[in-house]
Amino acid sequence: MTPTNIRKGDHYRKEFKHEVISYAAKTSISKATQKFNVHHSSVSLWINEKKHQDLNSAGDGDHYLERCGDLNIGKLCQSSFIDWLSKNLSNLTHETIKEQVNLLKLIYQNIPPWLMNYSERLDDPEYKNRSVHTLYPPEFKSLVVKFLETSNLPQLHVSKIFRVSRKQLTEWQKQAKLKGNLNKAERSSKNLVTSSEVDEAIWNWYQVTGGFRFRPRWVKS
Repeated sequence: MTPTNIRKGDHYRKEFKHEVISYAAKTSISKATQKFNVHHSSVSLWINEKKHQDLNSAGDGDHYLERCGDLNIGKLCQSSFIDWLSKNLSNLTHETIKEQVNLLKLIYQNIPPWLMNYSERLDDPEYKNRSVHTLYPPEFKSLVVKFLETSNLPQLHVSKIFRVSRKQLTEWQKQAKLKGNLNKAERSSKNLVTSSEVDEAIWNWYQVTGGFRFRPRWVKS
């Protein structure tokens, strides 16, 4: 193949392409193009090539990215999305979320069922009327609540950004508040002396002072 017939981006090493795709999965295609100084169309091309390779199950070493077991695990795809949400929580929009989910669908072969359902919700203007119930992971719900509480945006606006109903947002807020109260109570209880310890200390003191003639029933023998 002569240089004039080489497609745009084909002169890059497969390791470099892999690095660009991995970075795009964690951030976005736009940020990847800026960081690695490559054209947007090149990154899109590499992602599509990788997707076709996975679909064909070729395992062909001639392609820039072999089928990697870690990249084909649904949990890794979910982890990448949650990590991306966490890092970009301060400037999320419906379009950036939609773009990132579509990007992950191209990069990863196995997509968690909830994320596939969520992808359809992101594309559906009538998401409130969807009959398919999506079981969101706790990490996702926590980040949505955090965004709602830190962005100072109306609940209706946040609902449109994430394509989740206001009823869900309210329920997730209640769950987060309850979890926070339980964690706070648990931390406080660790700093308190338990009743059995108090009872034992009192019993030892009364033994020395002669305050009790008989051993109380709540003290272990």
